Amino acid sequence: MLINLGRGMSPQKRGNVVSGGPQLDETLTFLASLPTGVTYTRADSVATRRNASGKLEAVASGSPRFDHDALGNALGILIEGSVTNKCTNTNVNPTATTNITKGGDAASTLSVVDDTAALATAKLDALCTNGMVFKLDNSAGTGTAYVDIGGQTGNTNPHTFSVWVRGNSGTIGALTRSGTGANTLNMTGGLPYQRYVLANETPNITAVQMRIRANAGKVIWFILNQLEEMPFATSEIIINGAAATRSTDRVTYALSGKTWFNNAQGYFGIRYRPRGFMPSTYQYLLVADNGSNSDNTIGFRLNTTSNDLGAYVRAGAATQNANSNNDAHIAAIMNSAGITWQAGQSIMLSGGKANTKTYASNPTGMTTLNIGSRTAGADPFFGHVTKVVIGAQSKTPATLGARLHETSDIAVIGGGQSLVRGFFNSNQSGSEAGKQKFREVLGLAHPRKVVTFVDGATGGSASTNTTDGANYWWHLANSARGPALNTFYSNITNAGITPTAVLFELGETDSGGIKNSLTTRAQYKNAMQAIFTDIRNSFGDIPIVLQKIGRRTGFEFNGAVQVVRDVQEELIDELAYVHRGSETYDTTLFDEVHPDDAGFVAIAERNARKMANLFGATLGGVEGPLMTGWTRSGTTVTVTIAHDGGTDFTPTTGIQGFHFFDGLTEIAVTAAVRTSATVVTLTLASAPTGGTQTLNYIYDEEASVTVSSLLRDNASPSMPLKARFI
Repeated sequence: MLINLGRGMSPQKRGNVVSGGPQLDETLTFLASLPTGVTYTRADSVATRRNASGKLEAVASGSPRFDHDALGNALGILIEGSVTNKCTNTNVNPTATTNITKGGDAASTLSVVDDTAALATAKLDALCTNGMVFKLDNSAGTGTAYVDIGGQTGNTNPHTFSVWVRGNSGTIGALTRSGTGANTLNMTGGLPYQRYVLANETPNITAVQMRIRANAGKVIWFILNQLEEMPFATSEIIINGAAATRSTDRVTYALSGKTWFNNAQGYFGIRYRPRGFMPSTYQYLLVADNGSNSDNTIGFRLNTTSNDLGAYVRAGAATQNANSNNDAHIAAIMNSAGITWQAGQSIMLSGGKANTKTYASNPTGMTTLNIGSRTAGADPFFGHVTKVVIGAQSKTPATLGARLHETSDIAVIGGGQSLVRGFFNSNQSGSEAGKQKFREVLGLAHPRKVVTFVDGATGGSASTNTTDGANYWWHLANSARGPALNTFYSNITNAGITPTAVLFELGETDSGGIKNSLTTRAQYKNAMQAIFTDIRNSFGDIPIVLQKIGRRTGFEFNGAVQVVRDVQEELIDELAYVHRGSETYDTTLFDEVHPDDAGFVAIAERNARKMANLFGATLGGVEGPLMTGWTRSGTTVTVTIAHDGGTDFTPTTGIQGFHFFDGLTEIAVTAAVRTSATVVTLTLASAPTGGTQTLNYIYDEEASVTVSSLLRDNASPSMPLKARFI
């Protein structure tokens, strides 16, 4: 039986010491102070960070930026390359509107005013100590007013414009730029100060400036404006009447003399959160070298075009190998990565993917570990680093994964068949966009946890050997794992994770077994319960999110699809650890049963929101609206809807998916219309004559429905009405 990998570790230091011998591994944490042996440099005094109280503040030259979120949660050490704020006004503690030009409606005014209380609410008061901000008052205006802030792009390379803003109410205006072809970012009033970012904007001329627009009747307070030649926003840079440059954060660790580092074999690991991705250069995360050149190195770098991670080995000024496991990265999401090497072989691990490469020559003479850059601080990483691990012994993917992860991390294994496999390899194009959307949504909801999503599904598999004797998950007669379940466990081991949750869907193939009398309803249900029990015996009390069966257009398993759906509902209702996953029936199909690429992304987003809630995040709209009851008078059926995240639904007429049964006889629904935000009124072709009456939303294959006519709410993202009967 597969055993739990035991990912827990001390948050500060874990030393592996051979009896009577030297320490063989080390952990460097970067949450509050520099670990022993780590050196930090930065040559400016205009850099900022949020402190342990969540307040934005200036950081002195040479002081490491241990950053936090607005709630005071530690994010790690902030590392960024050299960036210039090209604005030329004073963006902190202003006393005048120097180098800001007002235009537009003549009734508008520009001034410097005290806004101490509002700055404190946004936790900007530790930086903006005199309480003063700029105020663009267009309350008396009938047209648009604007200000252009001094300082030009100076070239037509992509730039990012950012500013902290609050306003009176509604849509107060927009962040944009001077020149033609400008994009705009609308700004909303009635909120505390927010940082608005117009990213990756390409100027049409070199003299482009930042522009802030105020709509007629609106008032805008603003501070901390920034114009930088970057594709994304970096941390706030202080300016005082002229452009200013924040220098590169440089972090190194001396490897010489450490018993936990060995040139010939060992491992490195790092936990990190990117702020964004550079378009023209690599971003280096962790590189060992000799302190002066890159002739002999081992390290990680983010790819310039695909944002995926690569690992490489160089010896004697020649690249020995360059790994990439196509683990695409997402800004603001915590990641972990590791590399282990010995005897001409290296294995990189990130995102639940391991990639093995061989090489001819071992690097030698590595004495310095560059954290967040490569040799001499070149090609820096932009983001947070929380932890680095170092060891003098090689690892397997499983043991390397155990070293990288923490018990609070979220590791989801996808199980079942192709309706989960499609998140990793879609049927339409082979895309893994579903996986990436799942990681993005779950990772943004839990920004201090590494989120891993691993493919453990087997296409075309069945729950039980009675449906398919070769490609199945559980052998009922033998009470034993089938080949698909063995593959599931093997993929977990290879990914170096211990699951903390499972996303599961299985039933499409079994519906054929049920239709063809190979498998009974009870056998399908028993097999599903046995699979879940086996998983939980292996990994403990972890939640299983069950993605329900959708619809199909050409398999002709009518009757059996509904059996699968009903059993899945029973599993959700009867087993406390089984949670309702996403409905899939409303997506556009690529073929007879599989969603198109956009459908897999939509389903992944819904499942990730549900998973995020299970792990403690507060997200509204995770299951979709629910049909809660109905009443009938003659041929009129009044259906009540309870919302989950939304407040209304569409379409208003021609709604499809409702099925009314008089006993076993279906009575056609000839019309379905919205009566109110919580009521749908149905018209039946005839009145029932007796028997038990039931109302279904989504019944069986639903091969002939029009997707646009299915009921969805107005939440973000929009969610379909739950498939159920009452």
